[in-house]
This record gives sequence, structure tokens and C-alpha cells, in this order.
Amino acid sequence: MSALGFASGLPYAIANETSSALLAELKIDRSTIGLLGAIGVIYSFKFLWSPLIDARAAHGLERLGRRRSWLLVTQLPLAALIACLGIVAPSTATSPLTLFAALLVAIAFLSATLDIVVNAWTIDSFSTPELGIGSSMSVTGYRIALLAGGTAALHLATSFGWPFAFMAMGVAMAIGVAATILSREPNVEVGPSTGGMQSLLEPLRELFVRLGTGSIIVAAMVLLFRLPDQLGGVMQKSLLLDTLGYDRVQYGYVRNGIGLAATIVGSLAGGAIVARFGIFRTLLLAAVLQAASNLGFAWIAVAIQPLGKEVVPWLSQPILALFAVSGFENICGGAVATAFVAWLMSLCDRRHAATQYAILSGAMAFAGGIATGTSGYIANGLGWPAFFAFTAAAGIPGIAIAAATRYVRTRES
Repeated sequence: MSALGFASGLPYAIANETSSALLAELKIDRSTIGLLGAIGVIYSFKFLWSPLIDARAAHGLERLGRRRSWLLVTQLPLAALIACLGIVAPSTATSPLTLFAALLVAIAFLSATLDIVVNAWTIDSFSTPELGIGSSMSVTGYRIALLAGGTAALHLATSFGWPFAFMAMGVAMAIGVAATILSREPNVEVGPSTGGMQSLLEPLRELFVRLGTGSIIVAAMVLLFRLPDQLGGVMQKSLLLDTLGYDRVQYGYVRNGIGLAATIVGSLAGGAIVARFGIFRTLLLAAVLQAASNLGFAWIAVAIQPLGKEVVPWLSQPILALFAVSGFENICGGAVATAFVAWLMSLCDRRHAATQYAILSGAMAFAGGIATGTSGYIANGLGWPAFFAFTAAAGIPGIAIAAATRYVRTRES
């Protein structure tokens, strides 16, 4: 699961983080960078082709099974396309970007497809009590991939150039390919494929019929549960780097180094709590932690005076405060992601796992896009302390809805 999570996260990091870092380094026009950043919208529409993943194995690889065949069909081209970025990557601000952009679009599409397959494989492979462990391993691998596609790729680019960095990231996709070859195909009964629009409507119908009135709770959870993170997450860099003036190197070490370790701890803890106490109790705890973690940024906005872009000692109050707030926020974030992913997966029928999870996660991503898009305006109106207090208060509906999830039927309840 960690290897598949890594394979799922690395293309996302390349398409959304690493490529934009290259363009920014070359001082490409910001409007162009913004347009290429819009490639991420592809991930919100992956439910449109997810029925194909549920319907049958990839052509020519039927002997591998429905899930493993699609894992290979997506990962092998992704490895090649990521490596090819090193060949067509722009070297100056006036270099043509058409082929580079086309490869990024292809990578984003295949990456979204790989997400569909990895999530479906997880749902098929784990019973409901085990989903916390499975999702925690996946989240851990995904986070490591984001670090590899961000920090590690930038270090490689600095030392050996961008072509080498992209080719190295392409080679790193071998981790997921090896895991696919060594894994077992989940033993799940697959019904006949209806094809066309019916293949999308049938999983929806099955989900709503099975959930009954619980569909209202599920819809509210998908749209509102992650609201504190969706509102506050994108504004954290603006507070810490622009307003408070933390040094970017120190910020990077704390957020990417300690932050990654804290996220892994939170993910593993979340998985263990799900296994021990069940998804419902863990989800309720996660809702409280998610809201509470944003209060740390409200505190740091009051407690730390602007640093004036100066490098301060590592054991000074500003750095220790950043350690504390970031560590707590990342531990909570890891636990929240594990619990919420496990709960969403527990709702999906194994026959329609790819489609149902793609629909649920796509709706969450759409709601998150709206929340993220409005967060800057809210921050400008309230100021930093009040804004992060507001994002914590935005978690109250999620806590109330999480308490109501005990009335929602999971796939095995």
C-alpha cells in the first residue's frame, strides 16, 4: 500500500509542484503558470471514466486481473512520460511550451486514472475494520512521494539539471510497478458491464439505495467535513512566508522535514485507532483535531512579530513556535486523512469501488476548490488571527455531521 500510494502521489507532485517550480525559476509569465496549474481540474472529473476501470481488465492483460492490469497500464506510460519531460523541458523564458504542456496534460490524466485504480484496489483488498491500516499506508506513501517530487526533485535539478531530475522521477515510478507485480489480485465478484451512461448511473443508484436517508449525511460530510483544511491550508504559506517573514530554507526544513515525519506519525496513529476503536469514533476524533489544529495558526499570528525576512536562530521562539504548530497540524492532518479516506472507502460496494469512490472524492475536491477560491477574500476581510479562528469554527458542522455518521450503513454493516 505504501508503494502504491507513492506511485499515486509522485505524478501528481510532478504535474502540479515540480513543473511549476521549473517555470517559476525561468521567470515564465505568471498567467502562463496559472493556466498550466489549471491542469489539476482533471482530477475532479475522474468519475467520468472510472466505470471503465470497474467494468473489465485492461485489454491484453486480462490474466493479471481487473485491478492489477490497470495498475500496470497507467504506471508504465507515466514513468515514460515523466522521463520525457526532461527532454522537452524549457530551458529559457522564451522556450516553446506546447509539447511540455501536452505531456503535463497526459500525465495528469494518467495520474488521475492511477488514483482511481489504487483506491479501488484498496477497497477490494481490505475489510472495513482493516481499511484504516490500508489507507494509513497509502497516505504515508503519498506524502513521501510529494516530498520526492518536490524537495528531492529540486535538489536533483540544482545539482544535475532539470533533465536529470525528471528522468530520475520517471525511474522512481518503478517502485509502484514492482509492488503491482508482487501483489495479489483482490478476489471480488464482478457483474456484467452495462456500458454507456448506465455504467455510471448504476453505481450511483446502488449507493443511494443502500444508504437510504443516510445519503443526506454522506453528502453533507463530503461537502463540509474537510472545510477547515480547505479554507486554511492554502493560506498558511501566505501567513508564514509573506506576513511573518520566515526564512524559506528554515520554513522548508520544518514543513517538509518535520512536517512529513509528523504526518506519517498521524497517519499510522489514525490507522491504529481505526483498527482498535472503529471508523466512527476515529472520524469524530479527527473532526475535533482538524478544527483544533487551525487554532495554532491563529496563535502564531498573534504571538510572532514579523521577522523582516531575516534568518533567526533555530532555537529561537519563532522557530520553536513554527515547530510546535506545524508538528501538531501535520499529526492531525495525517490522522484526519486516514480516518476520512477509510470512511469513504467503507461506503463503496466492491463491485463499483472505482466509480463510487471517484464520485465521492470528486465531489469533495469540487467543494474544496470553492472553499480554497474564497479563502483569500475571507482572510483579507478578517485578518490572520480572526481568519484562522474562523476556519476552526468552520469545523463545527463537520463535528456535528461526523457524530451522525453512526446512522450511515457501510458496505458491511
